[in-house]
Amino acid sequence: MLAVPISAAEKHSGTSVWDIVPASYFEEYAGKFSTIEEVQQATGFTSSSEVTVEPTSGIQVSSIDEHAALLFYITDEVANVGSCYL
Repeated sequence: MLAVPISAAEKHSGTSVWDIVPASYFEEYAGKFSTIEEVQQATGFTSSSEVTVEPTSGIQVSSIDEHAALLFYITDEVANVGSCYL
């Protein structure tokens, strides 16, 4: 899991996905998915009813395209970390 430090102000307002994910991801995945479930299936992420998130904190995602950009960015970052050799 990737951890990003969040300031006190961001905890209350959230952080825009646009502040985290490079613009190329939004361009690449715009309009490719119709539902969150399609994005999750394509990236291997799943939903869990056991996960709770405060609605006023975290990463603010307001569309399926933004959701896709975020999950594909995270997938790529995890793959890059997994391919590093020490």
